[in-house]
Amino acid sequence: MSITKELLITLAMQCSPNIPVDEILLLSEITSNHTQFLVTTIGESIDYKNEQEAKKKLKYFLEEKKPVQIGALQVNSLLFEKYDVDPMDGFNVCNALKITEKILNECTVEEMEKDHFTDDERLRGELNCFISANDVGNLENDDNHQAMQKRLKKSLENYLKGGNQEKIIEAKKEKDIQQQSKKRSVVSDVETPLKNKEVWDVFGDF
Repeated sequence: MSITKELLITLAMQCSPNIPVDEILLLSEITSNHTQFLVTTIGESIDYKNEQEAKKKLKYFLEEKKPVQIGALQVNSLLFEKYDVDPMDGFNVCNALKITEKILNECTVEEMEKDHFTDDERLRGELNCFISANDVGNLENDDNHQAMQKRLKKSLENYLKGGNQEKIIEAKKEKDIQQQSKKRSVVSDVETPLKNKEVWDVFGDF
């Protein structure tokens, strides 16, 4: 089952406000193709129809002490535990976004801070950093795991090479427009003195 981009954008603005929405959309696209109830462990990745079925499988993997990647952002169960969040609540997108924000904030890729780096290169560095940080609890020599990581990195490169810089720019413009609209609304309220309205006219109709 997929989560809509519109809902993901709305939740990202509320639950991970310090991370650009375009990066969240990229992560969701690359890691799960916006699949909300995806459960992945070494050698197995299943898209469940609903949260109840997904939780049943997740519980089994957790009881088997297997690291699991959960939901639309495929956040690792061990990272939920690291930040004191029950992995069983991992299908709550807001929880996943909060953990994703923490992971990205902890990513320290020095070269990304260089002035000559383009937006594409910066995004590539940050998202690869997320993929690496999310790679806890898995065996480096596991063939299936290595294949998964190669697929993720290849998908990332293909996504960024596919002319998606325009999408990123448009997403940022839309966010700027929304922010400016909110600012204008606040300024408008401030510039309209209460004394110019009748006290009983709470809706400003008169």
